[in-house]
Amino acid sequence: MAAASPSRRRLVHPEALVLGVAGVILLSLVAPRLVASVAGPTAAPQSLISAEALKQRGLQETALAGSAAGGGAASALNAKRDLAAGLARAPADPDAWAGLARLRGTRDGAAALSLSLATGPGEGPEFWSRLDLCLADQEAIGSALDASLVHEQIRTAWRLAPERLIALVRRHSASALAMAAFAGRPDSERFAALLDAAS
Repeated sequence: MAAASPSRRRLVHPEALVLGVAGVILLSLVAPRLVASVAGPTAAPQSLISAEALKQRGLQETALAGSAAGGGAASALNAKRDLAAGLARAPADPDAWAGLARLRGTRDGAAALSLSLATGPGEGPEFWSRLDLCLADQEAIGSALDASLVHEQIRTAWRLAPERLIALVRRHSASALAMAAFAGRPDSERFAALLDAAS
């Protein structure tokens, strides 16, 4: 067997050797973090979770925080964090805004509730939940919550289910607010009559 010719021998340059050693050191520092992020704890960092998944998890935590067997303050804190992070990346979600408003309370969550009212559908269970939130803290309406949005919700509820609206208004003692929604409108007399009949 013939010896390899000098032109076929490959010599390692000192710079390549230094770069190779530096790469091994860097890999040894980064590898544990990389492995931990892939196989590590079950709770992935929020940056690795989709906006939709964050919002869904936040809504589930909201329900848990509000239930009798709920997680209380810890669930509420987790829900606020997840909903805020999800909404920051994908803001067009009226249910998530309503969930955030529920957690913050109407006064502190008025901006979230306004966004939910402005973007949400005018029907379905979340519609009634949003209207309930609006009527629960009437003091926030006008100062922190846009009264015209609330009035529109009340008029929509009137078209959908008058009896259900009357029951909500009575439960929250919101007669004055509801009457303001019908000021100067053809249905105002009929609404006032039904409201009086329900008392």
